[in-house]
Amino acid sequence: MISSQPELPITAMCIVADKGKCPAIYTPIFKSYDTNTETDLWKDSIFGKKTNRYICFTKDYPINDTFNVIEDIKLLNEREVLSGFIPIDKCFDTSEKAFQKKILCIKVSQRFYTQTAVSDLIILIKNKRPPIGYSYIGEVNGQSICIKFSQIPNNSPTYRSQAKPAGPPPIPPRPYQTQTISLDPLEKDYVHIMGPNETLNQTPNSQNFNTMKSITSNQNSLNVNPLHDVPFEINPVYQYLRSASQKEILIVFI
Repeated sequence: MISSQPELPITAMCIVADKGKCPAIYTPIFKSYDTNTETDLWKDSIFGKKTNRYICFTKDYPINDTFNVIEDIKLLNEREVLSGFIPIDKCFDTSEKAFQKKILCIKVSQRFYTQTAVSDLIILIKNKRPPIGYSYIGEVNGQSICIKFSQIPNNSPTYRSQAKPAGPPPIPPRPYQTQTISLDPLEKDYVHIMGPNETLNQTPNSQNFNTMKSITSNQNSLNVNPLHDVPFEINPVYQYLRSASQKEILIVFI
């Protein structure tokens, strides 16, 4: 049963032999939900010393540098194994056996992959029927353990939004660039590629023809000899030497 009222999820659990040694950020369960008397999760022998166990949990988040929540809790028999569940079989403070003939197992999930999680755990001494909103998972030393499932609230740091993650931003348009025209002499001749509706007798329209003509004209102007339109004259010194040599030739033949 899942509660319709969102509550913060439990993020970690442990079991201790001494409630005074419960970790700082954890809350020990030492009072029953129905009678408000101290719980007793360990069956003592007649001549042995008094022994007890306390379940502790925390809703601190993130916990131990992880982004996990407890999605489910099972109470199994001592030798049972359930895939996907982690057994809590030792006391946090003494490393002693946690329960007799029973093992508390938790299923841990990352907050991104679950919408519901365990939000509360209670112990009943007299009542066998769990309160509204709680689910019975088993008994330890004749005392019933019940858990409550709740939706992770929207304002919880463990809440997974239903909205799809935003995709990458669109690629910005490229800055304006002027068209570069190749001036390679091999590209002076232009070929018109016919469209699907053209025939062999059709020619490019006047606008395309004028554009090609303008480009060809610009290319031709760039291929002109740099000495074009420069007047050609002979140095006066060479003209004088030429005249003198002609006079000497005339003298010889005379």
